[in-house]
Amino acid sequence: MKHPPCKKVIAAWSESLEHSIPLTLRAQVWYHLCFCGPCRRCIRQILAIRDLLRSMFDTTETQNAAPLPAARKEKIRAAMQAARKTI
Repeated sequence: MKHPPCKKVIAAWSESLEHSIPLTLRAQVWYHLCFCGPCRRCIRQILAIRDLLRSMFDTTETQNAAPLPAARKEKIRAAMQAARKTI
């Protein structure tokens, strides 16, 4: 199986989060991720950022919400630092 370049793998993986990608491309991405630690790390970081953003922008909050509390900012900062250490 052809081994696609990292840039193409990350782009295809990102696309697969929103839309269906062809089976052949999905197989190439999976194959690449089996052997490429940096791409797996990049994907973990993207997922961590996505989860963090989801937790920040809870759908139950109103648009005129109060500023982010200091404790919440610290929690975000700690999560970002923890994610950086896994790199």
